Amino acid sequence: MQIYRIKILGFTLLVAGLALCGMGLWLLSSPAQYQAMARIELAQLNEPRNYDPVYIQTELEIIQSPLVLSNVVESLHLNSEWGKKYDNDNPLETAKAIKLLQEQMSLEPVRNTSLIKINFSNEDPNAAAKIANAIAKAYQDYRLEKQRQLTIGGIKALEEQYRKQEQEIRVVQTNVDLLREKFHPMIYRHRVRK
Repeated sequence: MQIYRIKILGFTLLVAGLALCGMGLWLLSSPAQYQAMARIELAQLNEPRNYDPVYIQTELEIIQSPLVLSNVVESLHLNSEWGKKYDNDNPLETAKAIKLLQEQMSLEPVRNTSLIKINFSNEDPNAAAKIANAIAKAYQDYRLEKQRQLTIGGIKALEEQYRKQEQEIRVVQTNVDLLREKFHPMIYRHRVRK
């Protein structure tokens, strides 16, 4: 029974050793991967800066959404560039390029801050850095556009409120003028002549 246990232990160690050797050979034969990192700060629109995990999770989803990543694909011409690499010189569809971006990127919130790390892995260190920065820029552009839309909406609401108040003032002024003429006709005529 003791010999049987030793044989099983030896066989298990042999299989584990072979698996580790296989993984080592696979890692040696695979191309090097470089990782670039960009950091961005999530500024909450019109709100105090508090750590809000729901807000941060929402923004993480926005960063890796087609809404933002399609701009990265477009600005860096990844459809044609990755088409040469992955699809025999045929331009990739934007959805496929976005999927490749999502597979090679990772997002990580910096604990107890409103900072996000955007990590991007690629075989080319320059491409990794360029894409990580493009993702940060695309998200920044998205947030600026969102802020612009909120500002324009606020201005339109204020203009509408101003128009309503101006109309109300005209109505009230007309009523005051009519009452003044009715109850003090001499004073009103005297003022008009001056």
